[in-house]
Amino acid sequence: MCKLNVNKCFYEETPFLACRGTNVDDGLLVTDSDARSRDVTDAYTTGYFIPSQADIMVAYSTVEGYYSWRNPISGSWFVQALCDELKTNGTKRDLLTLLTFVCRRVALDYQSVVPSNYDMDNKKQVPTITSTLTRLVFFHSRP
Repeated sequence: MCKLNVNKCFYEETPFLACRGTNVDDGLLVTDSDARSRDVTDAYTTGYFIPSQADIMVAYSTVEGYYSWRNPISGSWFVQALCDELKTNGTKRDLLTLLTFVCRRVALDYQSVVPSNYDMDNKKQVPTITSTLTRLVFFHSRP
């Protein structure tokens, strides 16, 4: 039996140890981009390696395999919620927190209204976020 307001965690096989493929990542060299000058004769560069898939964030308007709703007048539920959240909290919260609140807005504040089509009436939607960000991302207001 499922209770409301209960967090759900699902683990594949052994927690935190499940492989998702056979590829291995050599990483990418990140060098000091703030150096004032670069001498071609420098034998060494300062830097470090990061995974090649690091610092990517993708937000989808809905989960895979599901319909993404839009209002014919005001547009996509996801874009409406994103714009509202950016307007309200865009300079106060980090990007992933903003997108978490977008997910909440879409999940709770929107429901389809198509009384002429029972299969499409009173339906819901929730966005999906995938992230490999290694830092918090903030937006700053323009001067």
